[in-house]
Amino acid sequence: MAKRLMCVFSVVAGLWLLLSACVDPREATPTRAPAPTSTEAPAVRVAADETFYGEAADGYIEGDSSTYSSARADSDTCDEAGATGRVGQGYSGGRYKVWRGFLSFDTSGIPDDAVIDGAVLWLCSAGDTSLVDFEVELYGCVWAEALCTNREANYDAAFGSVADFEGEWQTASGWTADTYYTMTMATAWISNTGDTKYCIRSSRDVASLAPGEDQYVEFYTADQAGTDKDPKLIVSYTEPTPTPTNTSVPTSTPTNTPTPTSTPTVTPICPVSIQDDTTWGPGTVRVQCNTGVWSETALTITAGTDVVFLGDHKIDVQGRLYAVGTAADPITFSHASGVTKSLWSYVHLRGDASTLDYCVIQAGRGINDVAGSTIRHTEVMSCDYGLATMSDSDVMSCTFQYNTYGIVPYLEGSPAISYCNILSNTWNVYMDQISDLDMWYVWWGADPPDGNLLFDGVHDFILGLVDVTFYLSSWLAW
Repeated sequence: MAKRLMCVFSVVAGLWLLLSACVDPREATPTRAPAPTSTEAPAVRVAADETFYGEAADGYIEGDSSTYSSARADSDTCDEAGATGRVGQGYSGGRYKVWRGFLSFDTSGIPDDAVIDGAVLWLCSAGDTSLVDFEVELYGCVWAEALCTNREANYDAAFGSVADFEGEWQTASGWTADTYYTMTMATAWISNTGDTKYCIRSSRDVASLAPGEDQYVEFYTADQAGTDKDPKLIVSYTEPTPTPTNTSVPTSTPTNTPTPTSTPTVTPICPVSIQDDTTWGPGTVRVQCNTGVWSETALTITAGTDVVFLGDHKIDVQGRLYAVGTAADPITFSHASGVTKSLWSYVHLRGDASTLDYCVIQAGRGINDVAGSTIRHTEVMSCDYGLATMSDSDVMSCTFQYNTYGIVPYLEGSPAISYCNILSNTWNVYMDQISDLDMWYVWWGADPPDGNLLFDGVHDFILGLVDVTFYLSSWLAW
């Protein structure tokens, strides 16, 4: 079954490469037609990459007690002026110690109307004193300055209701002194009105595993002389330029009529070959044929847009898809005739890394990610596949439910999937590769997870194993 599934994906990918190669741009009809009442040309967006160095407010807080639970719960000392910070745990002389790190970047200079496309955090290691391996975990975290003045509140904030798990940064065993390690961050956490703050913890601290020896690493803070080893956050964003008036519009005086209040509907004309940056929404977009997004081209879908497929069609993205809704106004992908599986094809992400946030996808074949996309706050339900991935997909705070296959890693994909709900699928995970995969902090619909719903090396020895050692005991709300 595993070999057959890999063949299916290979054939599908091959067919779409052929289809894309055969598109004649002279025959393609652009999807972005001017609305009947519009007199303005599309806005142009200008891309920018900006580096934000860490603020001197960063540092670390230490818990110290003769009992491990007290060391985790209560802080003892704080350092916000040292050149290095510390993350991890330790035990010596009958005393337990826990260290948690804190970072801050002033990102208020990002324009208010900018769309944040990506963010990469750089942290330079200062040393490794760990005798036991662990993961250095990063959280988007609301902590108050000054760090030491608000020591106890900040210590508690490093892991709690105000901390948003970003991912596993680096293992202690791979922590080499004076080396920068990078991590792609969630764009939703980046602030353009103030500071963007993070907390750093040991996975053993998170899992409440008491140390029997030193288990910590050190990193350089913004108080290190110069900036060559400082923490830094590189943010990519686009901002609009002024929208020019289209002078080709007829000069006759329009009739002053009330603005329609109905929801706008756009039906792409076939064939659809998107060769210029294009925006769908708000309103309803009815897709009546396969839609392709060319390389180096972006399709943006605005919050609150309903993408309705009228047949067995797909969106094939060789460029980039930016579909970012909100909790109040999600973006939906569905079929006009109902919610039965496979009524439409899938969203195929195979160009630049795309971004999906607050999306609801149902009644299709799901998401196939080849590009290493970022997926947040997204529900995939009643599809063939929740997510099929052969890349380093970054998935968090999502729900995959009522699908045939919840997650399908294939062709040695290495997705980072955590803090999700993956349940009530025929197979919650279907491994189609020989590499192992960690999937931690997931609610699998049962405590402990039902291994019979995980198709991996336990069922077929040539496949990799799914590690669900650390799991959630109830539904994850987000």
